[in-house]
Amino acid sequence: MIKSAFDQYRSTFVMNSYYKDQFEDKGAMPLTDDVRNLWMGSAMMVGSFLDGYTENAALAQLQSANANSMRDHAVSDSICKFGTLSRSLAATEAKMNVQQTIMSEIGLSRNLGTQFNIASTGRGRDNQSRLFSFVSYYCDTSDNNRGLGSICKASTSPTAPRDVEYNRDIDFTRTIEEKGTLNINLTDSTLTRDENAVVSLGNFLYGHRQDTDRISPSALSEVKGSAARYALVRSITARRAAAQNTYNAIVAMKSGGSGQSKAYMQKVLERLGLPSDDISKYLNGKYLGTPKAGYDKEQDPSYYAQMEILTKRLYQDPAFYANLMDTKANVKRISASLEAMDLAQTRDIYKSVSRSEMLMALLLELENRAHGEKVEANLSTEIKQR
Repeated sequence: MIKSAFDQYRSTFVMNSYYKDQFEDKGAMPLTDDVRNLWMGSAMMVGSFLDGYTENAALAQLQSANANSMRDHAVSDSICKFGTLSRSLAATEAKMNVQQTIMSEIGLSRNLGTQFNIASTGRGRDNQSRLFSFVSYYCDTSDNNRGLGSICKASTSPTAPRDVEYNRDIDFTRTIEEKGTLNINLTDSTLTRDENAVVSLGNFLYGHRQDTDRISPSALSEVKGSAARYALVRSITARRAAAQNTYNAIVAMKSGGSGQSKAYMQKVLERLGLPSDDISKYLNGKYLGTPKAGYDKEQDPSYYAQMEILTKRLYQDPAFYANLMDTKANVKRISASLEAMDLAQTRDIYKSVSRSEMLMALLLELENRAHGEKVEANLSTEIKQR
């Protein structure tokens, strides 16, 4: 009885009333819930912080990447300058090659005595024609101890004011060197003062002494030795053409270009402080006196003028170096543009060196011929003496 009463007391009062009703339901379970909520809440807060940090870091990196893209894709003003200033370079170079070919044909026709040329009948007519040109355009009465007054022709032509034409047929500096662009366009039918002057100067520099008389067609087949003489004439003409090619290249390089970059080049020179008249004289071949229609028309900037601005004048502006304090991407773009200009200039130097090597080869050949003729003459003398 006592044992069963105790077992009932334990199961009913202790386990059910105290342990289950009090300890489990009102003690252990709330404690477990509180402990769980404490740890889970902390973990959720840490997770929320980690999520927020990750999201903010990702947004920051995305915004930084966007800012870098906007910065690197914003092209600086210097890059635009290279693009606009070189826009007409290819077309101008093509026009330059045409001008050089025409100058070559002018000199070749004179040395060959082509019909209707000033030297078509030989030395006499060539000298007379050049003297007439000198008297009409380039004669300075103060030269030769003022002894030319009796032959200098009074300037009555409105297209040939004598004060600016003095000695331009022999003055390389005034005729060619001092200008960036010459008033030359040999593809049209209008004669300008610069065209007249460069052709006259070329006639005095190359082939100054023509043959006394041209060989007639009948003499080539009938007169003994005439064919050999004509072959020698053509050989001399070829050497003169090779020598004159350098002069023709200089003239063509300074002849008028295509003009698509003209306005931008003027702005570059304005920033350097050049007056408008000097800019027009340098870029356009402008005559600074009273212009005459057609005869003094302005040309577009030459290949020489464009290359000088791209490879020299542009870097004399302090703003160019200030613009280098830019993004790395823009500095790399500027470096690439400079390398492109360097390649173009190196190509021009290569062409110039090629012409120099051709002239050197001709000089060596002439020296070799002179030495061979001297040796042959000595052998002939020794044979005769024996």
